Amino acid sequence: MYFTIHGFAVARVSVVDCNGATVYHWYVRTGSPVLDYNTAFCGITAAHLRNVYTTLQGLQAALLRHFNASTVLVDHRQENDLCVLRLVHDRAVDTALLFPQHRGLPVLGCGVRWSTTT
Repeated sequence: MYFTIHGFAVARVSVVDCNGATVYHWYVRTGSPVLDYNTAFCGITAAHLRNVYTTLQGLQAALLRHFNASTVLVDHRQENDLCVLRLVHDRAVDTALLFPQHRGLPVLGCGVRWSTTT
């Protein structure tokens, strides 16, 4: 995600199958001016988006062609991701809430790096 004058916007979406193989990988351009690419957290720079033509609406259409009501969506911190994607999905698992952490219950969720290395 990056920050625009209208708030957070989706910058990149990757879809993997149940074996961890990358099925799709999209960069997404925003129609709003970008204030901060959030590079320290997501690794996205202006160079990544230079020749990108996929819009949020195009990404939504592509995702909806490949997902249906029976698809199980496994995501990390999905309250952020689904919000910027402007999508709702009833069969979703948020890995940030599944794993206990040393700071106590994962009320705020743990980082994806931590949950994939323990």
